[in-house]
Amino acid sequence: MTARDSRMAGLRPDNRGTMRANLGFLAPDLGLDRLGHAAQMKVLRTRFAGVGWETDRILDGFEAAPEEFYMERTDKVVLPTYSRGRVIVVGDAAWAGGPTGMGTTLALVGAYVLAGELDAARDGKTIDNRRAFAAYERIIRPYAETVQTPPLGNSRTVMPRTTWGLRVLRTVHRVIAKPAVRARVEHRLLSRAGKDFVLPSYPIYADAPVTAGRDVG
Repeated sequence: MTARDSRMAGLRPDNRGTMRANLGFLAPDLGLDRLGHAAQMKVLRTRFAGVGWETDRILDGFEAAPEEFYMERTDKVVLPTYSRGRVIVVGDAAWAGGPTGMGTTLALVGAYVLAGELDAARDGKTIDNRRAFAAYERIIRPYAETVQTPPLGNSRTVMPRTTWGLRVLRTVHRVIAKPAVRARVEHRLLSRAGKDFVLPSYPIYADAPVTAGRDVG
């Protein structure tokens, strides 16, 4: 559920027979993640006052089970380079995909490319890690930066501040919910990064070939 002033509440079942809840809102860095539980609850109750739906129930649950509650800030971080010296990062440490839903896919692709490039840079028992790291970044960075960008725009688009913006968002949701439209949106937007990127082929994977339309140089 999305409300005015860029607020959002959600409930979903988990695989343990219980419900998981979340509240989200747009704000500058206020340091809320560094406050104690009581102070965090005071901020949330003030922020979500009058929202309605199941929000009060969610807040009551957060307050009743502080050991199950956490608050964190979501930011987009873009590293200038994925490696330094002999250290390299992969997965969320390098390019956290955030709400795009492509984090696991990108982590697997990154590991696949890194292992392939390390093997390609091998000369006997020696590996030229600088060569491997440079190739890894050249191949992965364009893909990662595409995945890091939410397909439907920035946070303000999906968490509008005004009543008018909320009406537009709900209209879009109703249109997208139609089966024919939903299929096109999923294909053109949500899976666009996977469609555009083709895995390179590496000799190290000869026993487990990967089907690819073309090599990526």
